[in-house]
Amino acid sequence: MQKTRISMATIGHMPINFEVGKVAKWKSSLFEVVGNIESYSLNINSDGDDWEYTDSALSQRLPVSGAGEFMIAIVNVRLELNWYTRGLDNNRVVFTFHEIQ
Repeated sequence: MQKTRISMATIGHMPINFEVGKVAKWKSSLFEVVGNIESYSLNINSDGDDWEYTDSALSQRLPVSGAGEFMIAIVNVRLELNWYTRGLDNNRVVFTFHEIQ
């Protein structure tokens, strides 16, 4: 079985104990992280009704294509509807560390 190829990115500031190198070297029989883990700035204010970042705002911060079959972006801000994971368009997913200890 062929492994799923995943591109990864971070948006904004990450928790101090987040180790990008560990994520890049993660071994799995199901997927492989391809390319570098890119970092993108989050230089806008939250745009949701409850001080959260909406899917459309985060979608504009990520490239549409990457080296993988889909992209996982990691953030440290509140997501729309206060969810921990949100699916975006073009095979992109956002996961947050917000309020995770």
